[in-house]
Formats: sequence, C-alpha cells, structure tokens
Amino acid sequence: MKEIKAFIRKKKGSDVAHALLQAGFRHVTFTDAVSLYRSSDEKPNITFDCNASQMLKLEVICLDSDESVVTSLIRKAAITNQFGDGIIVVQNVNKIIKIQTAEESILALT
Repeated sequence: MKEIKAFIRKKKGSDVAHALLQAGFRHVTFTDAVSLYRSSDEKPNITFDCNASQMLKLEVICLDSDESVVTSLIRKAAITNQFGDGIIVVQNVNKIIKIQTAEESILALT
C-alpha cells in the first residue's frame, strides 16, 4: 500500500478532491499548510522571515497498483503552470489498522 501526500494550492483543493472522489478514492484527508520559500523580489513575511504561501496538504492511502492513477489525478487537477504548484510524495505503508473493526491492510481500506 502507498501513502500519497501532495502539497497543493488552496484554490485547487476542490478540483483535486472532486477528481479523486469521482475516481472512487474515498480515503482522502486535507489539512491546511504553509509553504515557506525565499524569493528575491518579494518582501519576507514577518512571522517566518521568508515568504509564505497558503497551501493544502492532501493525504491518500491506496493500493500499490493505484499509485500512478492517484498521482496523475492529483497532478492534472492541481496544476496551474505557475511557480509553486506544489509537490507529490509517495511512501510505502507497512500496515493499516481500522480503529473501529481492527481490520488490517487491504480490508482496512474498505
């Protein structure tokens, strides 16, 4: 199984969520995030002493066989072709346990 994390523009969150849900991926979580970066032509943010951009962190748990589908859906729905569109990170998942039923691995995704 895979955990796919994506840091995307906040304004693209609805598009990405719709694309994933439409394709049948139900285990999706969004969290507010702040992306920090330096740019020579912008005034630094006082709080972080660098520039900050409001982002969403998206997390999806899926089967290994769905990795390329999920990453493609996210990328196509999130892209604006502008600097700072975000990144996608894919990690292996060793085990999933459903809290309510104690089901593990693939059964926990149902």
